[in-house]
Order: sequence, then C-alpha cells, then structure tokens
Amino acid sequence: MSDKLNWLNQHVVLCLHRKVQEIVQQENYELSSDLKNLADKFPDSEDFLNELKLQKNYKEACRFLAYNLHRRIAVWWAYRCVLDLKNEVAANPAKPRDISEIGKPKPFVIPDWAKEPAVSNEDMLIPSKMLQDVNKTLDKLKSDVEKLIDPEVRAVVDEIKAIFDEEQRKRYGMTLDDCVKKALATFKGDETSTRIDPESPIFKSEIELKSKIETVRKETVDIIKSVLPEPDIKKQAKQKIACLDAVYSYIVSPDDENAALCLQTGNIIPGEPEGLLALCAFWSYGNLSPGSNNVVKTPVGMFANGVNGLLLMCVLKEGGNLKPKQRYEKYFGIGYQTAIGSDNWGESVENNEIPHKLLESRLGENPDHINTRFRG
Repeated sequence: MSDKLNWLNQHVVLCLHRKVQEIVQQENYELSSDLKNLADKFPDSEDFLNELKLQKNYKEACRFLAYNLHRRIAVWWAYRCVLDLKNEVAANPAKPRDISEIGKPKPFVIPDWAKEPAVSNEDMLIPSKMLQDVNKTLDKLKSDVEKLIDPEVRAVVDEIKAIFDEEQRKRYGMTLDDCVKKALATFKGDETSTRIDPESPIFKSEIELKSKIETVRKETVDIIKSVLPEPDIKKQAKQKIACLDAVYSYIVSPDDENAALCLQTGNIIPGEPEGLLALCAFWSYGNLSPGSNNVVKTPVGMFANGVNGLLLMCVLKEGGNLKPKQRYEKYFGIGYQTAIGSDNWGESVENNEIPHKLLESRLGENPDHINTRFRG
C-alpha cells in the first residue's frame, strides 16, 4: 500500500531521476533543440518540469512525466486519465458514425458570412444611373477632343479607318464597331440570369461521372461492411471493464499474475484507451515473460512511449467537451498531483472504493464479473 506523503508538500518526489540528462541517457528521453536549450538552463528535472508548466507546454510536460515517473505511480496516473476521459465522454457522447456515409458527397452550403449581401431594386438602379453619367461624360470629352483636332488630320484618320473597316467586312463580315454593337444588343435582349446551356455536353459528362463515382463508392462500402464485423457494444463494454479491473489489481498488487492478466485483457482491445492502458501496465512490470523462469526485460522507453500513446489516444477521443489542449492540461494536472504524492491508490484501498467501480456505478454500468484480486 502506498503512503499518503502529505508531508512532502509540493515537491516532485516520485520521479526516477533528479537530472534531465539522466532521463535522456537512461530512459531514451529525446530532446528537441529548444528543449535541449531549456534543459541546459534548468538541468534539475523538477525545475525543468515546472518551467514547462510555466510555459503552458502541457503536452511536453506530460511526455516528460511519462519518462520520469516511477512506473507504478505512472500507471496510476494513466489509469486516472482514462477514468477522467470516460467520465467526460459519458456526459457528452460522440455521435455514432454510419459507415455508409463514407465518401458520400455533401451539399455545398455557403456560410452566411461568405454570402453576398442582398441587392434591392433601388440598389440595382444606381449602377445604371452611374453608367449613364459616365457615358455622358465620355461623349462630352469626345466632342471636346474632336474640336481640338485639325479637320484635315481628322479627315485623314477617318479615311484610314474606313479602309480598315472595309477590310474587316471583307474578311469577317463586320467591323469592330458592328461586333461591339451586336454584343450589346444580345446582352440587352437576354433576360435570363445565365447564358450557360444546361444541355451542354460538359454537364452531361459531369452527371455521368458522378453516377459512376457513386456506384464505386457504394460497392466499396459494401466490401468494407462484408469484411468488418458488426461492433458488439455490450461485449466491448465488458472487455473495457476487464482491462480496468486488471490494471487496478496490478496497481494494488504488481505481481506475475496481475501483470499477465493485464497483457491478456489489453491484447483483446489494444485500440481502446482501456486496452492500451492494460498493456502499459504490463510493460511497466519490467518482465515481458511473467510466470516463467526467464526474465525478459522491457525495452527502455517502451513503457513511456506506451503512456504517451495512451494520452494521445485520450486527447483525440471523440466526444466530451474539452479540446485536445485542454485535455493535455487536465492530464498534466493529474500527473503532477501523482508526482508530488497527493494522488495515489492508498485511500481507495483503505476505503475499499475502487475508482472505476464507483464511476461505473454512477454511469449505470453493471459488469457481470468481479475481480477478487483487487486487494492483492
């Protein structure tokens, strides 16, 4: 059973190493360039952790704790984080996803802030009036310019333009002026909002292509459904509870039997936080072959990487009300309390109040089996 350690106040005492460099050398804790500079400035592990806290770099602070906390207390920390996530998601569950919706095209909706403001009839008259004023100004300017040009020069220009226009008529059937007038006449006579032909081959090809894509999408969904088994929610809930049972048993009594139980239950649902938590507990044991005569040591850094992967899984879990950064901050707070000794399993054992059992009872979950090894 753990001590309450109330006398230790706010000092981080449940860490493996006092110096950051020791964690790097002995636990394979990797430092980026910025973190290395920070470690040079704050070589003491507690000072380094507090500086990360002051910088609000909670993700790295969690990563640091995963490498430097004593293994058993680190498992307790991870256990508490999983329960916190479980409680958060229960209050605001994620919406279930239908596999049939994979790749399904969604209607394009322009958000209100991106829409053009509505134009009234009065507003539409303003550009027309402005255009009339501009045309009047241009006509007056043209008249004034013509008055300034010498009549003989103007006659030569008109003669050259007439020759050019005649060549245009012979080659294209109209002059540039005729082309502009025809375009304006066509525009004024068209009252539709668009002059795009809906029967264009381009649109027909688009419809055919969309139809082919939808056919392939449905076939793909059918293949996926035929391969993936239907999720058994009730069975998975029991498996998650079994993992939590195994982890708590291991925390209270870290022996061969409970370590093996963590491996057994964790391997069933490694893609769920509870399953990965059980595997982390197994890796923390230090012997990958519990119960045998040969000791297979857990590779250095394997447990810490597992805890960091678990925290990332919890942070990215759908549902709940907290954003990833907020979850990292909360999980660091839990980890810090465990590191200073104020949060541990001692009280739960003394009062025979198993945290995940209390949470299950409050959430209305009722497992069919009871692990009898909680008290070691």
